[in-house]
Amino acid sequence: MSIECRIAVVQNYDDFIAGIKSRFAAIGVTYREFEATFGFASGHVGKLLGDARVRKIGPHTFDGFLEYLACDLVLVDNPERRARMEQFWQKRVRGDYSAQRQALVGKVTINRMFPVIAREMQKRSTAAKSPATRRRVARTAARARWKNRRKARKAKRRKLRELYT
Repeated sequence: MSIECRIAVVQNYDDFIAGIKSRFAAIGVTYREFEATFGFASGHVGKLLGDARVRKIGPHTFDGFLEYLACDLVLVDNPERRARMEQFWQKRVRGDYSAQRQALVGKVTINRMFPVIAREMQKRSTAAKSPATRRRVARTAARARWKNRRKARKAKRRKLRELYT
């Protein structure tokens, strides 16, 4: 059986930072020990907990703080806040949201995947065409390639003639 000990009441980000700092002081460990244990760069915790707060706490450091400082985060209903905020709450209608929303795809992923998707679409498009249509498309493409090669050869010959005449 564990005895609960309230370390800090957290109502905002600043309270959370203050609670973490006080817990470090209470158990008597340094930020460097935490950084070494979890593989963070030297000075990283100072950027998270310092007055300037150059960086914000992300999921990895959040989990690390709770584990290293042997703390749990418990959400408790605050009646005063609930009284203030209930007027803004709207009940959800089941059809208005989806619990399994798809994440948006970023530009980098789209740029990386576009050639793969384009090739797959080309294969499907080609497979859907009749053999006669595929032959006609291939013949047209071949003629265009030959025409471009002829133009390139002519331009090369013309350039050589100009050099030697």
